[in-house]
Amino acid sequence: MKTPIEIVEELTKMNDEEVATLLGVSRQTVISYKKGATPIPFDKLVKLSRASGVSLDAMLENNETYSSPHVSPTYSKFMARITAGVNAGASELALIRQHKYDQVSLTKDCVTAELSNMLQITTSQCKKPLVGFMGLSDTGKSTFINYLLNSSVVPASYGPLTSVSTYYMHQDERPKFLRNPLENAIVLGCKVESPVAPFQLNLLDQEDYVRAYLLKTGDSESILNAYSTRSGAFFKDDSVRLDAIVVFLDAPILKEVTLADFPGFNTGEERDDISLTMDASRFDVLFFLSRANGFFSTEGEISALAHILQNRSQTTSLYVLASHVNSIRNPQEVDAILDGGCARLVQVLSDDTCARLGITQEDHAALRSRFFGFAPQSDYYCQRLNTDIEATFPAIIARKLLAAEKEFVQAADAHVRQLDDSIHGLDALYGQTEHAVNETEAQEVLASIDAQYDDLRRQLKDEIYQCRKDCAAAFSAKYHAIISESFIEAAINRKDFKNRKRDLEALGNYLAQELNEAYTAVRQTYSSRFADKLTAVLKLYEQTWSDEKIKITMLDFDFARAFASGLVGLTTFGALSVWASVVAAGSNLGAYILIAKVVSALSAIGINLGGTAAVAAWVSSIGGPITLGIAFAIITAVTAFGIISGTWKSRVAKKFVKAFEKNNALEQCLASYESYWDETSVALDQALEAMHSQAKEAYTQKVHDQNKTYNEKIALKAILTMLYEQAKSAYVAMMNAVLSMQ
Repeated sequence: MKTPIEIVEELTKMNDEEVATLLGVSRQTVISYKKGATPIPFDKLVKLSRASGVSLDAMLENNETYSSPHVSPTYSKFMARITAGVNAGASELALIRQHKYDQVSLTKDCVTAELSNMLQITTSQCKKPLVGFMGLSDTGKSTFINYLLNSSVVPASYGPLTSVSTYYMHQDERPKFLRNPLENAIVLGCKVESPVAPFQLNLLDQEDYVRAYLLKTGDSESILNAYSTRSGAFFKDDSVRLDAIVVFLDAPILKEVTLADFPGFNTGEERDDISLTMDASRFDVLFFLSRANGFFSTEGEISALAHILQNRSQTTSLYVLASHVNSIRNPQEVDAILDGGCARLVQVLSDDTCARLGITQEDHAALRSRFFGFAPQSDYYCQRLNTDIEATFPAIIARKLLAAEKEFVQAADAHVRQLDDSIHGLDALYGQTEHAVNETEAQEVLASIDAQYDDLRRQLKDEIYQCRKDCAAAFSAKYHAIISESFIEAAINRKDFKNRKRDLEALGNYLAQELNEAYTAVRQTYSSRFADKLTAVLKLYEQTWSDEKIKITMLDFDFARAFASGLVGLTTFGALSVWASVVAAGSNLGAYILIAKVVSALSAIGINLGGTAAVAAWVSSIGGPITLGIAFAIITAVTAFGIISGTWKSRVAKKFVKAFEKNNALEQCLASYESYWDETSVALDQALEAMHSQAKEAYTQKVHDQNKTYNEKIALKAILTMLYEQAKSAYVAMMNAVLSMQ
């Protein structure tokens, strides 16, 4: 394999003397670099690249690359079963819609909406696993993606390049409105003068939605060069906001997963730091890249990766890659670099993160096993990485789809049982021969319900006020316990930090991670408290409709679904997101207790509907950007500490306390809490009003139906029974379609 010096001399026709002059070294040193006897330092490679015009990739990646990993077909295998269930449901839904059911049109609309909702949520939840790529600029993310794709479609070169979040999907997922076969890439965003909510990738299959964001279509090469790179024609165009580029390719790995490439952070462009603000738990697999020659050279990298680990419950789906390892020819040296990087990372992780991941400073083998070297020409590094990917990816895909399949079958079965209850409840509603409620009585009932609703609403508003107050007080106490001289001195001793700049930066990083854990724990505690109160109040509200004076059964009215419907259109939910996740996880219907648009909106802000674990990850992601910003500021402040002699530990502790105060760390976190509870209040008002108005409308309709003649009620009962039985058939068909293929 040719060395970088040989490649540069071959391409530029320079000799050893000229290269030595460019690098500011002796001719003998250049000869040593050229023969591979001495590894060329990375800063010399960068200097040579800039001076010669030969890209870093061209110098380091000049030979045939090792074949990319072969991920065995897994997604299509499991999706075949779920697709069969969805298709069966869609066919039955079409049959229900063909029947007029004019006399019970509202009920028909509810039944079909519920079935359609289940199909939409299933389709959304069964998207291919999302694989994300993060790291500083110029760490080789684009090169690595090309390696996985086994192509050179992604622009890659020395220097910051990727400037827009870019997703790579299989060509079979290309939107149907792209009729020109040469159009395999789309640019999504909006005009700055007409801003809209950011594009949601999980809605890519909805044509009207995509068209509202569509800025440009074309072939992948022209689109990527024009829109995704810093040298592209649209990089400096301030009139548009670019949300994403989606490229559709015929690459085997894209049949199993979707790849998501993000701009390298810390380029000086605020928009490039998008990956730092994301909820890392939304990615099924995450690759974090850092240059081998300078691995984790900045505390900013370690801060970002520590934040990622705070949002993950395990390490098996994480890959930390030391890129450009072919600039270091000794594998043992690479292993030593990876060992050191992992140890530095563990040193700054919060105590809770270490406990959750099952690692300590003395024993972090599980985390170290997720560190890999990477060079596309090296059999040694590629084979180890490929072996792991080929085992891990299918396992993650199977686990995700098996969970979705199980929930799909359970939800269909729950719907069948609910419909059976509805059929049996028809006797109570339509079996009476006398008018049960007259108009005056109905108005009295509604007035009584209104009064109780107002009281329950006040209870929830009071709870928000108290949670807001207690949340701030609890975090303030935790803040002062962590950002204190005693805690900091104890951390120095416990984690064996030394009196040197790198260790002091790591100490600042560790304190920021501890602060984020405290921020997360407090918000989760009071969000869960509010969610419990909300659940209890909603139950009380539902009970007001079962009082004897009501005389009409409301058992078939879905109060939780009506409440959630009020969240449609909101982009933030505050603590109601916690309620939605926990309630959905605790229901026989899972996510299906909500409605598709709400599930989609929750997914867009990083909330997976999986109960308390999902809530913890999401809550952590909210505080992440705030505390990560604080971490960067504190790391920068360490530079001003200067040389500290004598009783340095106590002096360092005092300086850190002052640094956090100077950066208004406490005030920033408290302001974020305020916004969060404001969002909770707005969402609550909208959801409560939707539930209350829908419940009253349903009651009024039932009063009207019950006051029909005996013969009319018998006819309605027969029609509703037929509708419910047809809906039952749909859910049974869905279950059978899945189970028959297992």
